[in-house]
Amino acid sequence: MRTMLIVLISVCLISGISFAGEKVDHGPTVYLPLAEEGGRAIGDDCTNPIVITLPADMPYSDTNTTCGRGNSYEETCLGGYDGGEDIIYRLDVTSDVTIQVRMTSETAWRGLSIGSSCPNGDPCLDYVTSYTAGPLSLGPLDLTVGSYFIMADTYPSPDCIPEFTLTIETPAEAPANDTCDGAIDLQGQSLQTFEVDLCQYSNQYNPMNDAGESCTGYIAEGPDAVYMINLGAGETFDACVEASSGSPYGVDNSLYLITDCGDAAASCVAADDSGDPECISFTPEVAGTFYLVLDTFSDCGEGLVTVTLSQPVPTADHSWGSVKSLYR
Repeated sequence: MRTMLIVLISVCLISGISFAGEKVDHGPTVYLPLAEEGGRAIGDDCTNPIVITLPADMPYSDTNTTCGRGNSYEETCLGGYDGGEDIIYRLDVTSDVTIQVRMTSETAWRGLSIGSSCPNGDPCLDYVTSYTAGPLSLGPLDLTVGSYFIMADTYPSPDCIPEFTLTIETPAEAPANDTCDGAIDLQGQSLQTFEVDLCQYSNQYNPMNDAGESCTGYIAEGPDAVYMINLGAGETFDACVEASSGSPYGVDNSLYLITDCGDAAASCVAADDSGDPECISFTPEVAGTFYLVLDTFSDCGEGLVTVTLSQPVPTADHSWGSVKSLYR
């Protein structure tokens, strides 16, 4: 349906001289149609986002695309990852809720962000970028009543994401060794290799400090898992981590050994982020407790990572308990 714009056109055909006070015939009233603007689909921009009500719509899943939606927003918290075509979701939170957001796609060079404004400025509540295909995760996030906006975008290139699936659900409880307080004691374990699903974990540690100095050479803002080992002076500890064969998109891993979980960058004694696999070897001059951190660049990829330890691992008298049940 076209909207009609009423335009009053005054036409004065003057022949000779018009005198003050003389009634002038302005001619007929003419109706001109208002030019139609290009159509905008739901989700194309902040004025017409895809609306999700939380927690009523959880678990939520949507398969969609950013292609054909246009590059509506740049200069967001995604940095260079907001230069492609984008899509906007609005979360209307009616009661306090904790959520985990994941976007899975076979397209690389993507970014995903969430914020309380639209578009998401810098800083936003959370964001993740990745140059690899696979899932991107936000959260767990505790949201209070109000409206929040999710934006998906690309570097570019590519200019858009042909297909992705966005899910919003209640996060699973993180394993105990999500932090150093629950670090799994590696002493006495009988396995030379084991698998870990880093997608169960959250981002707790980073080998890079505020000055941009990193013992691995890179930042690591993805999920991380923590293990503990007690080493005597002169005992050598070797460990490697690599993406498991069951991980279709792989994981951009890093591996580092620290002594102080409150300052990972400063207390790092061994580290590697050179490629797949990442391996470290460390021999302390003084006995002590060390924390092995399996970390990721920005996200967990999909599937598992395989950890390989030297054999034999030092076997001081430490309880193994139910650790094996955590290796899945």
